[in-house]
Amino acid sequence: MTPAERAERIRLRDDFKYWAARAYKILPKEGDDLIPLVLNAAQEHALAAIERQRLAGKPIRLIILKGRQQGLSTLIEAWQLWRTTQGRAKKSLVLAHEADSASGLFQQAKRGYDNLPAILKPSIERSNKKELTFGVLDSALEVTTAGGRGIGRGKTFRYCHASEVAFWPPN
Repeated sequence: MTPAERAERIRLRDDFKYWAARAYKILPKEGDDLIPLVLNAAQEHALAAIERQRLAGKPIRLIILKGRQQGLSTLIEAWQLWRTTQGRAKKSLVLAHEADSASGLFQQAKRGYDNLPAILKPSIERSNKKELTFGVLDSALEVTTAGGRGIGRGKTFRYCHASEVAFWPPN
């Protein structure tokens, strides 16, 4: 690897916004061709809050009350995939309010992974309808439905995206 290639790889590992625009592909609202994730204003605002907490060494906690279709679930899914695939022992959980939403969020993460450049794509040890496990990294991304018994038992998740909490089933 040349010094320039190494510098590029390090920037992709360390700079989410750079990684998103160059490595993560999304399906736009119109059209069938995948496009890079270029952050909109709402996504930029949320990312700034994430980065403030992360750089301060604090646990990242955001409660996002928003209108629909602002791309914040897309941002969080991409950010979790970036953290999970670009570091060791990073386990991520996505909890959705219903099975269809969980499936959609998993497909978004899987599409993002499938379209990563080879240099950024850790090998998959296990892949099923709800989980991507990256064995060499000891990292994983799991998507499931809230309200199930034993979710997360025996596991330590670094990151959790709790989607549509207002619609979760009561305990």
